[in-house]
Amino acid sequence: MSQGKLVIPNTGILSGLQLVNAINDAVDRLVTQTSGSTDPSTLSGGVKPYSFWLDTSVSPNVLRMRNAANTAWAAMGTISSSNFVPDLANADIATALGYTPVNKAGDTMSGDLTAPNVFGSAKVQAPELKATTKIVFPDNSEQVTAATTAFPSGTVMLFVQSAAPTGWTKSTAHNDKALRVVSGSVSSGGSVAFSTAFAAGLSAGATTLSIAQIPSHAHVIRMGWPAAEGSSYASRWQSQAVQNVSTTTLNTYETGGGGSHTHSLPSFAVQYVDVILATKD
Repeated sequence: MSQGKLVIPNTGILSGLQLVNAINDAVDRLVTQTSGSTDPSTLSGGVKPYSFWLDTSVSPNVLRMRNAANTAWAAMGTISSSNFVPDLANADIATALGYTPVNKAGDTMSGDLTAPNVFGSAKVQAPELKATTKIVFPDNSEQVTAATTAFPSGTVMLFVQSAAPTGWTKSTAHNDKALRVVSGSVSSGGSVAFSTAFAAGLSAGATTLSIAQIPSHAHVIRMGWPAAEGSSYASRWQSQAVQNVSTTTLNTYETGGGGSHTHSLPSFAVQYVDVILATKD
């Protein structure tokens, strides 16, 4: 009985059992900090200044303390099955700690900041750093920064996504272009879009070769004579050919249509991943 009578009856006749039960009820109320859903100031015997009450009418339960004037309760914090979370809304933290902590937007930090050791898979989230800030790590190594963010405003980066991340603005100055690595000043150029230059099914244009473009070559002319004439006919032909060599022109038969031809080329439909350019705000 966490909210039993706090006053032992001192009038009338009590049996030994009644006295023991009354004492147990009062002790139980004190030991359990008057826990219950009813304000103990309304119970028999009331409460005293600085008395405690675990208010179970709310969840999580609230530990309350009676003020010095014995007129109201002050919330000390919440209690769950495993934790006590103090209520610091009205606490004078600066006086208790000896310095003013940085705990909300607009607070200004000065001096050195010492971070606790981190074990296991714990995560430390650093605040936004302003002015010149020095972070000292457990191994005494130091990191000095004067930037408010990891990337200064105006930084341009590539992102494999359609929209720029928060804090960045998508750039539309370049579209359907390849990337080129240079060691000097950066620029842009070219006139053919990336997807056009590497389209599938490319081939060389039709070309008709001129005489100047074909290799120099010769044609062999073979002459024959009737077998019945024998060697005497051949001798007469050779003699006649020699006599007329300066005035006689012999031509081979013509062949070919003078058409053009093409060259097949492999596909240049190279695989790619689209990226965007975004500028830090």
